[in-house]
Amino acid sequence: MPPRPSSGLAHLPSRLLDGLTWLGFGAAILALAVLTASYVYEIVARYFFRAPTTWSSDVVGYALSATVFLALPFITARGRHVAVTLVLDAVPRPVKSLMQRLIDAIGAGASLAAAWFSWTQNLRQFRLDILTLANDPIPKWWITGLITAGLVLCGLHFLRHLLARDNLAPTPFAEIDL
Repeated sequence: MPPRPSSGLAHLPSRLLDGLTWLGFGAAILALAVLTASYVYEIVARYFFRAPTTWSSDVVGYALSATVFLALPFITARGRHVAVTLVLDAVPRPVKSLMQRLIDAIGAGASLAAAWFSWTQNLRQFRLDILTLANDPIPKWWITGLITAGLVLCGLHFLRHLLARDNLAPTPFAEIDL
């Protein structure tokens, strides 16, 4: 009997995770463009027109945080995060698979624990209406919320890799190139 066609619902969590990761990566690229434009604008305004801005350095800091934490899940999904593979490359495949699962478990645990701590701070910042220490303050949870989102997605990608049948093969997401 031929296999029944999949309704696609079984792959919904993976597609949702990939979609959110791509959305975050697109936002990271946009944040990098905003960061660059703000920095260049500040230089031109300050040194050519003698009219420094009050907002540029704040925007650069916010955009830098957004760039790092929104690109982190994309990098993790593709296995492009920093890794020292000297030992992994020297052991037989079954041992390598076991060691990689341990690394993925630690990565997932660390990412999701950091996300939990960040989330508790997001809630505290929101409840207490805490603003950034800046020339033009904004609610601090706007920035730390991006950090939390990036860490959650990163942790989910580590879990996805940990639970993969062949954790040494690239995940379907990792096969997508820009």
